[in-house]
Parts: sequence; C-alpha cells; structure tokens
Amino acid sequence: MPAIKVIMNFKNNWWDVSHVHSEYKSMEQMRGVSVTDMPLRQTLYFGTNVDNLLLASYNDMITTEYWSVLQRNFPEKFHHEHQEIHVRRTRNHCNALSHGSELNVAPASVALVKEVLRQLSLLHGRKVEYSEVKEAMYQNWGNDPFGGGYHNWFSGYRVDLVMKCIRKPWQEESIFIAGESYSNLTGWVEGALQTTERMLNENFGIDYTLPLNDYYPGY
Repeated sequence: MPAIKVIMNFKNNWWDVSHVHSEYKSMEQMRGVSVTDMPLRQTLYFGTNVDNLLLASYNDMITTEYWSVLQRNFPEKFHHEHQEIHVRRTRNHCNALSHGSELNVAPASVALVKEVLRQLSLLHGRKVEYSEVKEAMYQNWGNDPFGGGYHNWFSGYRVDLVMKCIRKPWQEESIFIAGESYSNLTGWVEGALQTTERMLNENFGIDYTLPLNDYYPGY
C-alpha cells in the first residue's frame, strides 16, 4: 500500500501546550498522535527533542496522491542551507545501505509545505507560519526500491493456510520466512514479531515471549 511521510524541523516546538493546559506537565507527555480526516491524516509528536522535529503528516492509500501531486507538479523546493547538508548526508547514508539504489528522500516542495502548514493550523487551532520552518523532508514509500509503505492481504486467499505455509515454504529445506507481510498485523512491527515467534516455536521449540492467546492472534 502507498504511504507518504512529511517530517519538519521547526525553530521552536509550537505544539508544546504545557504552559496552556495544566494536564500537560512537560513535553514528555506530548508524545503521541493526532488523527484527522484531512489529507494530513496523522501528525506524530516525539516529545522532548533538540531539533523540534514533527512528523507533520503520515498518510496512506488515496491521500498519497494528494501530496504526490503537490510534490511532483511544483518544482520549487523548500530551501535552507542546513537542510541541504542534511539531505546530502541522508542520501549518502541510505544509498550505502541500499547498495547504490537511489532512495527518494527529498526536500519537500514549497507548495506542499504551505499546504501542510495550512492543515496543521486547522488541526491545532493555531496559525503555523512558513517562517517557523527550518527543514521539510518528503518521503514517498511507494517509489522504488520500496514499492509500498506496508502490505495488505488480497481478497480470496485462505489467510490461515498461507500464514502457516510461508513460515517454512519447503519442508525439506531449512529455509524460514518471517515478517509483517505474512501476519494478520500487516504494517506493524508487532506482525513481524508475531511471525518470528511462531516460526521459532514451530521449528525450534522456543517458547513464546508472552502467552499465545494474549498477544498472538492469527494462525
């Protein structure tokens, strides 16, 4: 499934409302997520962090086209000297890990940044100014070499049979497969842990970390 992330670095953590609402004693309690029906979909807060980072948008499925058009069709990119250095370092690091495959970490377009800020302002009831942004990065997980942000099951498959079979596709070979793609928690790290623990238990007799019925749904 397609997925896009837009991460921003601000001059200050304007989303810290500890001075307004007494229930928020510190930025440590501002970790979490806001969900909206706007194309922004999700905004994630990292609590206390030196760089004032905010995952401004984490969206998927049909909303990715909304943002990809703003990134693709408007060539002017958000520019900041510090950001250009960061982009080069990130690309060099990621390309080394991917054996030379060009990843799609890129500065967000000016049009996209302005639209993200408009929706952030509506979501938080506070005008977020363009001048407050230091960095704005765009990642489309639907592009190569990823092909998608996460996986879902196609309809018409016996999921219970496929899950069990894929963990050891060839009974005569010591080849094992584990990962969220073949769990019923697709798109989540828990799905990868689920299939790993099942594979280890079925083939090596290793006990589950937690009781099976409490944490490991599926087959």
